[in-house]
Amino acid sequence: MCALFLFCRLISLFLTGVATFCRNEVTPIAAEEGLSAVLTSQPSIECYGNNTDFTIEDLEALDAEGRAMLTEHRLDDGKSVVIVNVYCPRADKENKDRVDFKLKFYKLLQERAETLVKAGRYVCSGLNLSLVGNIL
Repeated sequence: MCALFLFCRLISLFLTGVATFCRNEVTPIAAEEGLSAVLTSQPSIECYGNNTDFTIEDLEALDAEGRAMLTEHRLDDGKSVVIVNVYCPRADKENKDRVDFKLKFYKLLQERAETLVKAGRYVCSGLNLSLVGNIL
């Protein structure tokens, strides 16, 4: 069995992280930390989309909480599937900074998934969503 773990990089926030477990037959051919891969030492999945709405600081902050990991797996037909394992942020409407963070996270997630699909990859996602309260 193959296991990949991603933890939050922020010392003050040890509450987040994701893990992906795979049988040996489907060991990933590539893996990336975060949706933008700015924290990944050697990005290999690619297909990041148009991230011009985000600053580099935005992308680093969105990826630093350990909320998303992407793994790419080769299929028998030669195509690949990208698993997007996501633990989405929670935000109360009283906390504007966290609401903004959450909405940016969702926007980046949508951009990355759509770009992967447009590139011909299959995309499968495990989403842990927080739908508590009305944020808008």
